[in-house]
Amino acid sequence: AAFGRDPAFRVPPATLSAPWEIALYAALGALGGAVAAAFLYALRASATLFSRSRLPRPLAMAVAGLCLGLVTLRWPEVVGNGREAIAALFERPFGVEHVLALLLLRLVVTPLAVGSGTVGGVFTPTLFLGAMLGQAFGAGVEALHPSLGADPGAFAIAGMGCLLAGTTHAPVTAVVMVFEMTLDYGIVVPLLLGSAVASVVATRLCA
Repeated sequence: AAFGRDPAFRVPPATLSAPWEIALYAALGALGGAVAAAFLYALRASATLFSRSRLPRPLAMAVAGLCLGLVTLRWPEVVGNGREAIAALFERPFGVEHVLALLLLRLVVTPLAVGSGTVGGVFTPTLFLGAMLGQAFGAGVEALHPSLGADPGAFAIAGMGCLLAGTTHAPVTAVVMVFEMTLDYGIVVPLLLGSAVASVVATRLCA
């Protein structure tokens, strides 16, 4: 009633190009689970590092802010929680090199900021990681099998669910939240499968 019925992210219609393509979403889920585990590890490691450094919180936040500022000089999409960058990705897909750079940088700067004591969450940054991972994965599939007609945007949507499922270990919740933010139900089965695989892989790696 307050914010209307528009989705948080306007995404292109997503469908399966071929029945066997669902196996690719399972592979994306496994990869997403590994990235989710790495993200959780980085968050814990950063918090431990700043705690052992005994830096005053303002100084620790200044160090994290300086690192983030230097990164954003070259990759401005990293600044903020990542929502704007995700929306831009669906409007005009980034190049593979750029997407991979954003993925790797976000895996560093977000834990750095959180570990320093900066106020903020990791929910949207997790979606950012998933969208970039899915886009890169989909672009790779498109390059290897052009005749398949795979849409990298569909993999980006699934990637958001995979990373969210991997970090929360709650695949059904992750799927529902991605649906709520995109209002796209065209890849419901691949998204469910990928999120379930990601949750299992991340749980095993984080154990």
